[in-house]
Amino acid sequence: MSPGPARGGATGLRERLRALGVPSQADADDPPPVEPVAPEDDPDPRPQSGSASEDPGRSLAPPARTDGTQPAEPDETEVSGACGARPERGVQTVRDRLARLGASRWVEEVAAGPPLEQADGAVVVGSGEESFIRIDRVLGHEHGEALRAWLDLWHGDRIRVLTKDDRVAALDPRQALFFDTETTGLGGAGCFVFLVGMLHFRDGVPMLTQLLMPRPAAERAMLATFTEFVSSFHFLVSYNGRAFDVKALRDRYVLSRMRDPDLEEFPHLDLLHPSRRIWQLSLPDCRLATIERDILGRRRERDIEGWQIPSVYYRFLRTGQTAQMHDVLAHNVEDLLSLHLLGSRILGMVSRPDDPGRAEDGLGLGTLLTTRGDAEGGKAALRQGLDSRSPVNRYLARKRLASAHKRDGDFTAAVPLWRQMIDENVLHEVHPYDELAKFHEHRGHDLEAALAMVEAALERLPRTPARASLEHRRGRLLRKLQILQD
Repeated sequence: MSPGPARGGATGLRERLRALGVPSQADADDPPPVEPVAPEDDPDPRPQSGSASEDPGRSLAPPARTDGTQPAEPDETEVSGACGARPERGVQTVRDRLARLGASRWVEEVAAGPPLEQADGAVVVGSGEESFIRIDRVLGHEHGEALRAWLDLWHGDRIRVLTKDDRVAALDPRQALFFDTETTGLGGAGCFVFLVGMLHFRDGVPMLTQLLMPRPAAERAMLATFTEFVSSFHFLVSYNGRAFDVKALRDRYVLSRMRDPDLEEFPHLDLLHPSRRIWQLSLPDCRLATIERDILGRRRERDIEGWQIPSVYYRFLRTGQTAQMHDVLAHNVEDLLSLHLLGSRILGMVSRPDDPGRAEDGLGLGTLLTTRGDAEGGKAALRQGLDSRSPVNRYLARKRLASAHKRDGDFTAAVPLWRQMIDENVLHEVHPYDELAKFHEHRGHDLEAALAMVEAALERLPRTPARASLEHRRGRLLRKLQILQD
């Protein structure tokens, strides 16, 4: 398509150039006329996203093209999308546009931030494209003492209750490795593990170690170092690590054609599972951030959100921006600190089930312990749950405590709890009526009392799904009574 008509003045300019002796090849090639930049009173001026008034002495407007047309500015939503959700599509597009606009100074400003090699305790391991960054730091006094509390609370039986793994009973707590990863996604072949953070003891000193992959070419070297590092430990502690972090690392070893360190075979305390048992009824969710805030009482003053981390890493790969990558490193450290504090908190609760700290936690802790085989500890915690402020939690604590007493054959303790459940009438369940009816029939040999319980349930719970079962029991009790009377 031929160019549109030039604005006024283009023809006169060509005549003046001829008069000045410009070579005639310009006329022979017949280049497209030069279109002047729109004046201030242009009827449709294009607004600039960054104006010279924002930074005196420097214009952020992109330069005009050689053909005189004004290039379109990068669309803000397109740039953000390229840096985040769809990097494959956006990488080449953004680079082309930046080069076309001559925005090299913009790129330099985006890349502002101290080099990652200057982080506290950081060293570069290897050389060239395969080099990665390793950070080793001694924990400060506060967190070092908290990690030592883990050693004081350690007991083989307590850990065995939490892990359901008999191998942990003979392990040294100094052989535990707390670890957390940062990835570019939720799994799959395109999900890189670009940061591995670890808390551990080195010669009795609490240490923090982080392995950071600054480019994909460094993955094999970083994974090889992690394999060598983890071989010194015999026990893993994580938060959802069994389901996510371990599998993500295994996939990277497979895709890198490397032998993985068999993390799935390690004894593993995944704190997500006991946390759910203990706090699922008292917290809105069991994310580490929620438990950190509501249970551990920790507040992060400045923290990057987890969902932002993949886009920050992709932006770092494209532009070299390091400012937010330092935030990612700090986020990983905070996760590790919360992880070991949570581990010590749960160990303390398991070691003192009669003092869980909050009555609301007694129900969850008692449920955890009774299902893991610690009947006495479970009953001690459930007794604390009877003081919960929540009527539902009190009811459930009574229900589970009565069931624990029934398993032990202690009906003297179970019967009063079932009667209290009927008096409270919180969940409108058949369960306490049914248990009392069975007790009176089979243990007390009082058929009339058993029949009274069944008839009370039919009267007070007319729409219960268990009505057919109650009717069947009522009929059977009536037949038994009739036989005795005859």
